Amino acid sequence: MMRTNLGDVRASWEQRAEDFGASLSGVLFRNLSDDANRAISEWHAMIVRDSFLPELGRGERVLDLGCGYGRLSAVIEAARPDILLTGQDLSLGYCRHYGATGRSCVAGDVARIPFGDATFDGVLSFACLMYVPREDAFDAFRGLAAVVRSGGVALILDPARELQQWIARAMPRRSASPTGGIGFSRDEYRELARRSGFRVLKEGGNPSFSLGMLVPGLAKSRRPWVASLLASLAARDRSGGYNRLALLRWLLLRREG
Repeated sequence: MMRTNLGDVRASWEQRAEDFGASLSGVLFRNLSDDANRAISEWHAMIVRDSFLPELGRGERVLDLGCGYGRLSAVIEAARPDILLTGQDLSLGYCRHYGATGRSCVAGDVARIPFGDATFDGVLSFACLMYVPREDAFDAFRGLAAVVRSGGVALILDPARELQQWIARAMPRRSASPTGGIGFSRDEYRELARRSGFRVLKEGGNPSFSLGMLVPGLAKSRRPWVASLLASLAARDRSGGYNRLALLRWLLLRREG
């Protein structure tokens, strides 16, 4: 299996931070319309609000891993201003964007999180673990688990390898990504989490939205009715959907031991 080159990934994200700044096109999909990216981002926000935040006590500490310019931290701040947030991103450019609001942020690789054991009560990791070489995936999951206190929670989201592989075979031009990244199969994702010391509390994915994205022209359309359709599809994926038809999957995890 091809090994992801960290230097190339970092350079690509630095370029995106410079070109796009604090915008969804920079941190999500450059080949999708603004409406499609907004629908994806709102789906992410729904997961954070519905599943992650209820597990956190007042004043607890959260690491936003792969924080970008802070779009998910902003969701947390709006709903729970008591939460103490710290960001980490591979890109120095995005760290500067994140820190511009006064938040604390450090530059670092997801495979080498620069914090001590049990530093945080919760961790968000959206589309980060996908960049770790597969032979190092367990160590990365275990490193993420180490910074979460016993009884704390993690919400992780990454591409689903099954649909990713199908798109690569059927539509190779659409599957190309300058930042690379390899998704996880359904059972592999759960098993890596469990082996790392987590218990799965909830799981989900976005099959409705993913199938909509395969309709020719829909992903790039700027027609008003398409925006409403995409938002509706994303809302249908609010719960459930942990299956082979989802391009993105998530796990809500409890740290054990």
